[in-house]
Amino acid sequence: MRRPASLVLAVGLVLLAAPVPARAQTAATPCNKDTFQLIPSRPYALSRFGALRTWQRTTGEGVVVAVVDSGVDHRNPHLAGAVLPGVSLLPGDPDQNGWTDATSHGTAVAGTIAARKIKGSGVIGLARDAKILPIRVYEADDDAALAKKWQPDAGRIAAGIRIAADRGARIINVSMSQPTPDPRLDAAVAYALRRGSLVVASAGNRQTTTDKRDTPHYPGASPGALAVGAVDVDDQVAADSVRGPHVDLVAVGAEVATSYLDRGDCLLQGDSTSMATGYTSAAAALVAQVYPTATPQEIAYRLEASADRPVRGARDDARGWGLLQPLDAVTMTLDPTRPGPPVPGGGRAVRQVAAAQHIDVRPRLDPAAPQRSQVVWWLLFGVPAVGLALLGSWWTSRPTRP
Repeated sequence: MRRPASLVLAVGLVLLAAPVPARAQTAATPCNKDTFQLIPSRPYALSRFGALRTWQRTTGEGVVVAVVDSGVDHRNPHLAGAVLPGVSLLPGDPDQNGWTDATSHGTAVAGTIAARKIKGSGVIGLARDAKILPIRVYEADDDAALAKKWQPDAGRIAAGIRIAADRGARIINVSMSQPTPDPRLDAAVAYALRRGSLVVASAGNRQTTTDKRDTPHYPGASPGALAVGAVDVDDQVAADSVRGPHVDLVAVGAEVATSYLDRGDCLLQGDSTSMATGYTSAAAALVAQVYPTATPQEIAYRLEASADRPVRGARDDARGWGLLQPLDAVTMTLDPTRPGPPVPGGGRAVRQVAAAQHIDVRPRLDPAAPQRSQVVWWLLFGVPAVGLALLGSWWTSRPTRP
């Protein structure tokens, strides 16, 4: 039985099933629940995003990022001490903290955001010191499991966004999407904005949606949300990444090494907007630490305006405003004349040419001129004359020798 289009959510966790591309430079076996492995190489995305330089300024410390997803397995060694008690919206779920994850989708997303460094592994999150708030809203995303498990649902996702905002998450990651608009999702994103939370959502994956067209996907397309597409290791927009007017920017979604259940590391095969969304949420957390009073709109603006794009003043439906650049997002100035998206609340500065002014070049009378002339004449002739008179008087009155 196929799900209705309005409930098809792009979650798609694709596990390694093919040889690792040379750029990854790591040895990894297909991910499975019976194998614990650590990948020694650092994820490609961290190099592409300039993580080492960015960490000299910010690591996301003190920022809470909610992961509205399948749950987050807090037993993974990368996530020890990083996962807060969350909530599960699944009816009858014995784990009310959101710490159970049957698919590892939420755990993988959490790893891209805030995985801690552990011995023997190069895996680490882009916002390595941020805290993860798990909001568990589904259990399985495949049709075969629908009879027994809870699938993604727009109502629970909307409720999860609201709860995350109420619990103080500055950033709310939703690595899911659906091609059908839903007023509950729009209202939840608007509610989060009012509470000071930025919703970062997937722009959509063709592979996991019944609608393969380049159409807006939600909640990424909901007003105020930040919709993220994926690029490969050559900075090309992934074929699986949905295009459309809702796309705000793109991030690396390929060769992602991240946390997997409680089994250590996993190298994901293929290009995923889910993981690109995770990296973008991490970048938002980096910005939020540096600018603790920034509004969600200002954080989103920094990410968009600083993104790398072919034409500085233009966006397109494939990559939005361009490829995520975390360091530039942190260090840029809020210049309303910068080509790109408008500064929140300020619009664009309108450069106007000042109106020509008539300059009066006619000579003007100086009322003090007579007095100045008298002073000048006195200095030139009066002072020397007095001096000569005094000298003459002295000369005639000087005593003479007999």
